[in-house]
Amino acid sequence: MKKVKISVRRTKEGTIFEIISMVLVVIMWGIIAKMWNRLPNRLPSHFDMVGNVDEWSDKNTLILLGVIATITTISLLVSAYFPRKTVHIHERIQNLRQMALAVRMVRICAIATGLLFLGIIFLIIRTALQGTVNGGMWFIMGPTVTLFAVIIYYSIKIFMVRDRH
Repeated sequence: MKKVKISVRRTKEGTIFEIISMVLVVIMWGIIAKMWNRLPNRLPSHFDMVGNVDEWSDKNTLILLGVIATITTISLLVSAYFPRKTVHIHERIQNLRQMALAVRMVRICAIATGLLFLGIIFLIIRTALQGTVNGGMWFIMGPTVTLFAVIIYYSIKIFMVRDRH
């Protein structure tokens, strides 16, 4: 089968997903900046499955987390333009419909990832200031479940619209 070169162009949907992802990153940095002076030097950095803090780190770890979140979100958004090289599911992308689904999946994953990092940072700050999680684990579990659900859903959809020879 001859390889066809397909380029991903900017669409209204793609632009909306990119704006939402970047707004989440900006909100995250805004929260970090606004809360920085109120935070203690030692912050919770890891929680067990129940929500208990089981590791503490320096306040600067929050900056590192923000940098990782920013790089991850931007990398996902950029990779949406190169799905043949960046989307590695069991099925090779064979047609335009699969390409469109792969691009949408990566962009939705960028939003879910932004929400996940925002939730983690919110949980760290809230726990540092209040001393307890108080049921806040859904800030992490919700986006995590969403991320996995999106990957599974779109992987199945991509598989189902493959070319059959």
